[in-house]
Amino acid sequence: MQMFTGRISTGMTASSYAIAIAATLAAASAAQAEENITLDAIANSSQAAAQMRAQRQAPIAAPVRAIRTQRPAAGPAEGFILTLSDRVVGGKVVVSGDSEAVKQSAIRNNAAQERAGRQLRAAGLREIKPIRGSRFVAVSGTVQQMQQLQRSGVISAFEKNQLLTPLLQHSVPLINPPQIWNTFNRGQGQEVAIIDTGVQSTHEFLAGRLSSEACFTTTSATMGTTATCTSGSTAPGAGAPCTMANCWHGTHVAGIAVGRATGLTAQNGVAPESRYVSIQVASEYDGGPAALTSDTLAAFYHVRDLKASGRHIASANYSMGGQLVSGPCGGPLETVFQQLRALQVAPVTSSGNTGEQGSVTYPACAPSAITVAGTTKQDAMGSYSNLSPQVDMLAPGSNIVSSSSHPTYNYQGATGTSMAAPHVAGSFALLRQIYHCYSINQLETALENNGVMIAGPGSTGSFPRIDLAATYSSLGQFRWGHCRISKEGMMKAQPALKAKPL
Repeated sequence: MQMFTGRISTGMTASSYAIAIAATLAAASAAQAEENITLDAIANSSQAAAQMRAQRQAPIAAPVRAIRTQRPAAGPAEGFILTLSDRVVGGKVVVSGDSEAVKQSAIRNNAAQERAGRQLRAAGLREIKPIRGSRFVAVSGTVQQMQQLQRSGVISAFEKNQLLTPLLQHSVPLINPPQIWNTFNRGQGQEVAIIDTGVQSTHEFLAGRLSSEACFTTTSATMGTTATCTSGSTAPGAGAPCTMANCWHGTHVAGIAVGRATGLTAQNGVAPESRYVSIQVASEYDGGPAALTSDTLAAFYHVRDLKASGRHIASANYSMGGQLVSGPCGGPLETVFQQLRALQVAPVTSSGNTGEQGSVTYPACAPSAITVAGTTKQDAMGSYSNLSPQVDMLAPGSNIVSSSSHPTYNYQGATGTSMAAPHVAGSFALLRQIYHCYSINQLETALENNGVMIAGPGSTGSFPRIDLAATYSSLGQFRWGHCRISKEGMMKAQPALKAKPL
């Protein structure tokens, strides 16, 4: 991780601001702030390595066998995420763009969690925490207990609960949004969910556009974490930044996606008129911020439920990660990513910062995630970026200056795939405002097909760095609100009629 900071005086002119930023960038290689810790080392050394377990589906008609109340052979207690079986829930996972179907599925899942909770307690599990609206439950126990539950038919799968840390290491003009801004499309009416360490909503770069907030953190003796807020709260202040070192991360990420120029900066984020949802998922772990997979899952399900309620959320950004994974990964987060895509929300993740060739961090390995690696401002691959076939696109991630909730600095620079991902999350907000009839899959394809190809090291191949101007030119200008239904039932946008000379 590389990070540098700079104080921006409120009395600066636009030109002196530019000089200050240039000086700050020049000093980046000479000094590092005290917060410059290697968060990837925390993630890689954590005992919370995720090991996926294959699902075992029993016949639907078979009854669930009784759970033994005594514990199986003792083993070390660990954190797990359980998948309740179809029989316990009373149906299969719902992946649908129908908001009513999603709501009914959430009600059914919540009822199943209540029923299963009694069996989980009888089996001797501790720290039981349902992921509301889903079929997933976080627990503490032994591998033997999980295997017994699976044999009994209460759960179909289980995986370890991971610790996921922020992925850290003037970029917006590089991806060319001004051509879209000049058509008076600046993300109005759209929202970006920031699932991170919390956002300082009073920051001048972000003020007045917080649409809602929530918090999901956990105190777990097994995982070694301490909650930093009231988990599940949606009250005012729930999405505020945590208070450990590096909790400025979420405010920085939000500024890249939706920051709006003020008297202190002439630069905007990617979608400067979009609103944002702040979801704080950082528990305290070893003195710093880390999110459990279970809390991350709860946050994404919260986004799903907000979207199903009628909110205009275009994307959900997650710039945190855990263990390295060399291939595609399944599990609970892949399930919710599929559900978000069906509701036309882009789940955007960071590939990670250890410079791996052939691996990305969890959950960027999920096939339904839109995985982003980072580039320099000279359009070269960032040496820190993890690359694998799971990477979908690139965005600037080196020396990115954005808003900060740091107690000393109100703007600061940072490098990493954490900074690349929100460029993409903001881009989806811009594109959804214009091309709201297009699916997330179609817009993702347009970004990939119209990007600037940049070669990675070795045999990793080339990847598209997003270019919004080229994407806009390719898709064409469309009249807002003008859609039709195709024979296949897909919403299609109609080209706007060109004005005739008077």
